Amino acid sequence: MTSRKPRTSAKGAVTGSDVPVKGSQSAQKCGDVAAQSPGNTGSAPERPSRLRLKLKTIDDVQAELARLYRSGKAGERNVADVSKLANILGILGRLIVDNALEARLEALEERHGKR
Repeated sequence: MTSRKPRTSAKGAVTGSDVPVKGSQSAQKCGDVAAQSPGNTGSAPERPSRLRLKLKTIDDVQAELARLYRSGKAGERNVADVSKLANILGILGRLIVDNALEARLEALEERHGKR
């Protein structure tokens, strides 16, 4: 039997019938963690409980960013993960600031009339 190279999309994702099916031998070769887990009954893995953080204001984002920095500095988190999460928090902070600025601009335009 010859080995075929998996087809990939433009973004590098495996496509078509060459995609390993969970629990199959090809999935195990590809490193499917759920297929390799001992005692896997074939059911969906349990999802971790959803984490809810209050990130509605720039102060909330700042506090979470500080917590994230401290946990990375203390070695409680992987530095790569800290970097990724900090980038997301930075984007969220910019969106919050932009949204507040847009609301203030609209209020000024209403007060002075659009020109």
